[in-house]
Amino acid sequence: RSLGGNVALAGMLINLVASIVGLAGLHRLVAADLSPRIADRTIRYLAIFPAAIFFLAPFTESVFLAATVWAFVGARERRWGWAVPAGLIAGLTRTQGILLALPMAWEAFRSWHPAPIGPLGPAVRGGSSGVGRLGSVLAVVAPVAGFAAFAWYTAAVVGHGMLEAQDSWGGRT
Repeated sequence: RSLGGNVALAGMLINLVASIVGLAGLHRLVAADLSPRIADRTIRYLAIFPAAIFFLAPFTESVFLAATVWAFVGARERRWGWAVPAGLIAGLTRTQGILLALPMAWEAFRSWHPAPIGPLGPAVRGGSSGVGRLGSVLAVVAPVAGFAAFAWYTAAVVGHGMLEAQDSWGGRT
């Protein structure tokens, strides 16, 4: 049992920590791409936006934000050891996590081809080694694997497919 059996409180605490981790990662990402001043404003605006209440509610928004942002940070910095587990968690957390495979594939491509790629971003220093290439491939596969694991778990526990489970939870049946 968590926190004296209070599952909702445990979910809120997990999401509070995930929110802080996600906001820290978003700050790092925006500061690297734009500026620390813009990153400060981004975090401030996201934190005071009315929908930010869902970052504390026991839903998956905070964990998904943290996992997605840190997957991007890991891929941008060529730290595939961060990008792979973060992408896997994003895929496990929400069905939209599978879409993370697309930007991970772009970052993998950029890591293999270090030449400047026009206005789409600065050149990445150095090519990718064999270990780096494996890590980048795993970063592309991780969100898909997380999604597949989530779909399998839903079918095994609920007894029918993931989309049918979501449809019935939404009150349509």
